[in-house]
Amino acid sequence: MPLAERDNLVLDYLATSDKAAVAPLFLKSFHTYDFFQKMMPDTPQTAKAWTEATQFAINDPNTICLRVTDTSTGTIVAHGRWIRPKGEGEKGQPGHEEDRWGSSFMEACDMKLAGDLFGAFDRNREKFMGEERHWCE
Repeated sequence: MPLAERDNLVLDYLATSDKAAVAPLFLKSFHTYDFFQKMMPDTPQTAKAWTEATQFAINDPNTICLRVTDTSTGTIVAHGRWIRPKGEGEKGQPGHEEDRWGSSFMEACDMKLAGDLFGAFDRNREKFMGEERHWCE
């Protein structure tokens, strides 16, 4: 049973079988910007890297992966990833970004740019949220 439905769109959890369909969404969504084209060119290595990163996220118990499917076409049109914030007494942020990037990611992109971008997510979370709990249990 899906999490939500509206018109022809269905929200549900991402499954392992969805990973190849989700990988191209990053490029389709962001490649209108020169920064993303430079950071991660549209190559077979990029598709492999996103597929592996998606699999890591699906397997990570601290990560919730969602998909939106257009039921009129059966196509996944969007996906999202939410990492559970660290709990009381936990030292690090669960699902840390560097842990999910395998060697194919290193080969597929400009690691300096990727480090700057994805590292900013952690820095900004810490800067703006600190130790404040910003989720519901």
